[in-house]
Amino acid sequence: MKHTPLVLTLTLAVAALAAPLISPHENARRLEVLFFGAPTKNHPGHDPVTRYRVLKKNLGDDGINLTYLEEPAKALDPHTLAQFDAVIMYGNWSQHGPMPARQEKALLDFVEKGGGFLPIHSASACYGKSEAFVKLVGGVFKSHGGTEFSPRTTNTTHQITKGYEGFSAWDETYVHERHGSDRTILQERDGEPWTWIRTQGRGRVFYTASGHDHRVWDQPNFHDLLKRAIYWAVGDETRNKLAALKLPKFEMIDVQLPGYIERKLVTKVPKPFPPEESIKLAQVPPGFELSLFASEPEIVNPIYIAWDHKGRAFVVETIDYPNNLQAGNVGNDRIKICEDTNGDGRADKFTIFADKLSIPTTMVFVNDGVICTNGSDVLFLKDTDGDDIADVREVLFTGIRTGDTHAGTSNFRYGVDNWIWATTGYSGFGGEVGGQAHGFSTGVFRFKPDASAMEFLQNTTNNTWGLGFSEEFDIHGSTANANPSFFLTFPRSQYEQAGLSQPRTPRADDNPLFFPSSTDIRQVDAHNRYTAAAGHAFYTSRRFPERYWNNIAFICAPTGKLVGQWTRHAKGAGFELQQQPNNIYNSADAWSGPVCAEIGPDGALWICDWYNIVIQHNPTPNKNSSGLDAKRGKGNAYVTPHRDKQHGRIYRVYPKGSSNDPYRADFASSNMFWRMEAQRAAVENGQTVDRVSNIHEFYAKAGNGSLDLETIKAALSSKDAGLKRAALRNAPLDDTLTKMFISDGKITVREPRVLLDLLLAFSSLGNSEAIGSALFQLISTDSAVIMNDPVLHDAFQVAARRHGGSFIKSALGRIRPRETNGLRDVLYNGDIEKIQGDQPDGWKPRFHGGSQNAVFSAVKEGRNGSMCLKVTSNQSSDSGWAATIKVKRNTRYRLGGWIRTENIKGSGSMFNVHGVGHRTKVARGTTGWTEYSVDFDSGSASEIVIHALYGGYGGQTGTAWYDDIYLQETSESGLGGTVISIASYFGKNASGKARAALINHLNERAEEGDQFARVLQKSVESQEGEKTLETNKDPEALTILLKSVREQMLFDKKVFDVPSGKRIRLLFENTDSMPHNIVIGKPGSLEKMGTAADKMLADHPAAVKLGYVPDIPEVIAATGLVFPGEIEALEFTSPRQPGQYHFVCTFPGHWRIMKGVMRVK
Repeated sequence: MKHTPLVLTLTLAVAALAAPLISPHENARRLEVLFFGAPTKNHPGHDPVTRYRVLKKNLGDDGINLTYLEEPAKALDPHTLAQFDAVIMYGNWSQHGPMPARQEKALLDFVEKGGGFLPIHSASACYGKSEAFVKLVGGVFKSHGGTEFSPRTTNTTHQITKGYEGFSAWDETYVHERHGSDRTILQERDGEPWTWIRTQGRGRVFYTASGHDHRVWDQPNFHDLLKRAIYWAVGDETRNKLAALKLPKFEMIDVQLPGYIERKLVTKVPKPFPPEESIKLAQVPPGFELSLFASEPEIVNPIYIAWDHKGRAFVVETIDYPNNLQAGNVGNDRIKICEDTNGDGRADKFTIFADKLSIPTTMVFVNDGVICTNGSDVLFLKDTDGDDIADVREVLFTGIRTGDTHAGTSNFRYGVDNWIWATTGYSGFGGEVGGQAHGFSTGVFRFKPDASAMEFLQNTTNNTWGLGFSEEFDIHGSTANANPSFFLTFPRSQYEQAGLSQPRTPRADDNPLFFPSSTDIRQVDAHNRYTAAAGHAFYTSRRFPERYWNNIAFICAPTGKLVGQWTRHAKGAGFELQQQPNNIYNSADAWSGPVCAEIGPDGALWICDWYNIVIQHNPTPNKNSSGLDAKRGKGNAYVTPHRDKQHGRIYRVYPKGSSNDPYRADFASSNMFWRMEAQRAAVENGQTVDRVSNIHEFYAKAGNGSLDLETIKAALSSKDAGLKRAALRNAPLDDTLTKMFISDGKITVREPRVLLDLLLAFSSLGNSEAIGSALFQLISTDSAVIMNDPVLHDAFQVAARRHGGSFIKSALGRIRPRETNGLRDVLYNGDIEKIQGDQPDGWKPRFHGGSQNAVFSAVKEGRNGSMCLKVTSNQSSDSGWAATIKVKRNTRYRLGGWIRTENIKGSGSMFNVHGVGHRTKVARGTTGWTEYSVDFDSGSASEIVIHALYGGYGGQTGTAWYDDIYLQETSESGLGGTVISIASYFGKNASGKARAALINHLNERAEEGDQFARVLQKSVESQEGEKTLETNKDPEALTILLKSVREQMLFDKKVFDVPSGKRIRLLFENTDSMPHNIVIGKPGSLEKMGTAADKMLADHPAAVKLGYVPDIPEVIAATGLVFPGEIEALEFTSPRQPGQYHFVCTFPGHWRIMKGVMRVK
């Protein structure tokens, strides 16, 4: 075959695309087919949505768009049906009942006017009392058995069955009754009519009894049968529209790409299509249009899009991504202005605003310019002479770590609070902003536009590539690896002020299977799910139908070639998002890879299509995992020649026939983009805001310094929840909140998100008897509302701990402790004496990562020659023994036990509570039996999983034994436990005067016989003083105490002295919010150790298992990774040679800042 040169191909494509490119066209388009299903609960054996998923991905490249609905009133509505060419029906509805009259009429009218109807399998068992429906189907289900068989094709000349090969599979053996007399039988099973067709009016009906479960639905020839049936059922006129579209033919090219699903090398993929062909393989919802805004050669590798105050699109192109990191942050990437000057919806003017950038990932408009990432820097770019080319290029601050280019900073957004919001992955950030050192990774943060301040807000669960705001300024986002939607609870600083540990961002999704329109999905893990979620844009305009408004989020799944639609629901003070079976965009083009989807100034959804056959960054493939051995590049992505540098597309999606939103900054705009532009202009230009009717006007006044008490009070009284919450976040520090929201001693707010902000506002006020009493009234009156909502419970704790004295006093007389004989152990078989076969009763091995060759056993090698748990492995394993235990909600527990280790290398052995972060200190090396424990609150959990962890949070080798494990209930459950917890905090943190006053009050009540007062008094008194570090176990060793400085990535000592040849015991306490280690090296080795540590980032999982300690001879001694709140002892003998020895944290990127000198004298 003769191939056209690529350059000529692109030139021809540009010429062909001079005119607008919009899909669909009425006379040349894909087929629209409604899949009318039913809830799985209607018949567990028939799961319609999974059958839809199979059919959708297998028919997508055949020009068939499938849309799923399972609400009969919505599906069988004339307006809905008018959008489709045919209806597939599969599911269970009212077997012996009638079809509702309106739905029956709508379906009959649809068919008789020329629509296709394809009832499949169980559809013949629906609406048995509706004669019109039974006639339409052509028969009704009577009974069935089940066996493997192949339906026999009896009519081999019909369009559907001509040349059809059939299949054999297990299926239910349907028998029918009330057979229609006007059918044409296509297939039979043992004489039973099995597949037939009929006509009604101008419409065509196809029925087959095949399709009970996936043994049939997964058959390629069953897909072929249904494709043939759809082509026939839509009728000749409609089918000719598909033919007129001229679907592109797939031409295969030779490649060598990893194939993780089958662990087999991928050697063939389709060639890329020009935009006018690729768009024929894309689907948007019925009634919507897909319009190409820009493409190659003008746009290549678009990763982000934003708009200026004129509504012009600025596109970030990252040609150097992922491995072409350039020295000095000067690369080949750029920001390009794309303008549609003639209003036809297609960009026709392109201007390079800034070039020579190094892997920029995001940008935001501020102060008449642009803030963007550029390698390790954050730049401010500005055009001062009006030529649309940035002539100001300043480093705003630096500190973005680039050891892994897909794990860095992204998602700059101008927040409603007038800060710039952003996210980062595990590469993280380490630098100085606003005169303060900051260090963090994997989370959400914000900074002021002038870089005068920065704040880390909350850790997420993985690399974070999505960030979005609701119209009320709720914060949502998406992460890699099976968490497409999370929400921010509230900032870390507010947890810390109350002495609480902040959880990671709670997931709002359950990561279900997604709905692609092709089968050539290549993913490393989380197969057929969101493994690389990107973007999280809520629909915050009004151009789309009402069901979208501030309700549906668009989340990209580039490995699935789709942009999903997720519906948000409030869940207490949190949220849950449910994936819809119908995407806003999906493509059967193997090269399509949407990485960014945002709501534009026109009210349309804009999609950046990376258009690249390679999406995967890491891990680096090997033959065992994927059939391909590859190498890592400088950006920690695997190296392949197939990463495309020549293509890129930008699309717009909008309802057909709708108009663009007005391009005007306006506080009253229906588009949040323009409301935000009005707000930003008022802040930056000092414009006067005369009235406050929404959240943007409120924050505009806050930003330009004109916010006054009267405006705040008026907003606090607003019926607009978003405005009221904004006022609560800016509430005065007087008695305003007490007067407005406490009546008759009770808090009057009930809406959970407003209550959340009120509680946090209370925590900023001085100690108040009224607030403390009202808080106790709240939790005692509506305890379930608070106790069963983790976010509200945390906020309540923050407020109650601030007003602890009055809260505790209010609790007296209302709460009584249970009679108790001491700590109660609730763990079954913690002494490992009960054995079933050769396994300990109640315990099971559990693997989390690394090698699964670890040996688990119960042996008689315990503390006193008794039975104990044992794990040993010569390959790094992250595993452990697990037990599931019922617990009481909101109760204090202590998890502990005894651990012995031998030659443990790696992250260490410990006890932990699965999934919530509660864990003991770790045991490494060779140790005797040592007791470890951790106290925790059960919160809203009624059941937990505890682990005797082996190599937890990384992996290890060696042998570990676990004995006499316990889970003790240390305080009563419910309100009593909450009050005791608050009393303990008050005893430790209150002023001496306040503490003494409460103790006296409690003592007086106790003397009067109040038992609970005595319990609280002991709880307060027991917390006096700070906890001391563990003492020196070796009296001859010299003890050195060293701490991390929180949020500054520093040790509290830059220098310490030790004598030569002396036994040293270095106690390291990690008070920071991220892991650190201590590595001690020879004189002059700092650079070499740091460089070696940076290289370890190339294999992050392996590096974690090694504690990020470089395996080089310059290292004298080292801890493993010490997690936040842990203390680890490092024992070693100091060198005999005097000199200056470096100590440093070698966690990625830390060594340049977090370092010091050990002087040996």
